[in-house]
Amino acid sequence: MQIDQRIATGQGLEQAPILICLFGGFRLLKDGQSVAVRGGGKTEALLYNLALRHGHPIPRDTLLCLLWPDVDVGLAGQALHSLVHSLHKQLGRAIQGAAPVVFQDGRYQLNTTAGVQTDLTQFESLASAGDRRVRAGDWSAATACYGVAVSLYCGDLDGAADIYAVVQRERLRAMYLGMLARLADHHYTLEDYAACLHFAIALLECDPFREDAHRLA
Repeated sequence: MQIDQRIATGQGLEQAPILICLFGGFRLLKDGQSVAVRGGGKTEALLYNLALRHGHPIPRDTLLCLLWPDVDVGLAGQALHSLVHSLHKQLGRAIQGAAPVVFQDGRYQLNTTAGVQTDLTQFESLASAGDRRVRAGDWSAATACYGVAVSLYCGDLDGAADIYAVVQRERLRAMYLGMLARLADHHYTLEDYAACLHFAIALLECDPFREDAHRLA
C-alpha cells in the first residue's frame, strides 16, 4: 500500500528498523530507540552524507575525500572499510543481519532494501503523496499527508558544509514552507481558524516576512 493510501486510511507510517534523522540535527534510531553516536565523528559523517544523498550512491573516492580529505587514500580506504564493518556489527541485528551500508559497483549507499530509512525520504514521500492527493481533489488525504510531513521537520539541516548540502537544505526548507502555507490556506477555507493560525504561526517562525502568513495570522 502506498504512503498516501496508508495516511488516508489512518494506518500511518511503519516504524523503520533503522532510521537516520537529519532535520534539526543528526540522530540515529534502531527499533525506535536512540543510538549513541559521537557528534562530529566519522560514523555521523558517513551516515549523514549517505542519508543526504539518498537515492544517489556515493563513489568510493568521493566518500574518502569527504571523510578523510587529508589522509593517504590507502589508509582512508582501510578506515572506511573498518567503519562500515563496525556499523554492520552495531546495527545489523535490527535488519536481520544485513549490512546497513552496502558497496556495489564502486559506490556506497544505505541499504534501504533491508529497512534503513531516513527522515528526508519519509518527508519527501509524504510531500509527494500530498501533492498527488491535491491533484486528485482529495484535500482530506492531502492535509493528512502534509500534516505528518511537517511534523517530521524538526529544523533545518545541520552541517551544511558543502554546496550540495546547502542546496538540499534550502530545497527541503522551501518544501516545508510550501506545505505550511497550503495547510494554513486550506484550514482558513474550512473556517477552522485555530488550525489556520497554528500553521500560519509555524510559517512565520521560519519566515517572518511571508505576507501570506501575516494575512492569515
